[in-house]
Amino acid sequence: MENEVLEKIAQFLNQLRGEQLSRASSVRMPELTEKQKQAEKLMEECRAVLENIPEADRKLLVKWQEQAEEVSYLQEEKSYLQGYVDCVYLLSGLGLIKKDEFVDKFIEELRK
Repeated sequence: MENEVLEKIAQFLNQLRGEQLSRASSVRMPELTEKQKQAEKLMEECRAVLENIPEADRKLLVKWQEQAEEVSYLQEEKSYLQGYVDCVYLLSGLGLIKKDEFVDKFIEELRK
């Protein structure tokens, strides 16, 4: 039963995270939007350069870019999950939820 509850909570949190960015509670960061535009422009310039270098070097740089994007995604995911954990600790510290074995297990599941 406890695993089912944890699973339902995880599904809800994933659904919440995956909702459209147009929802009212979504965090907006204009500086992120600007950096994304700058990165896209730079990437277009890099693609032109990649066409003029040896294939082995091109493959290496493309592999590095893909790896950097994956690391960035995982860092974002970690920050998001850390926010969940911090919220649970905050609610527990305020006495709004009782810190017990279930809360500890939920936090451990988020850390996996």
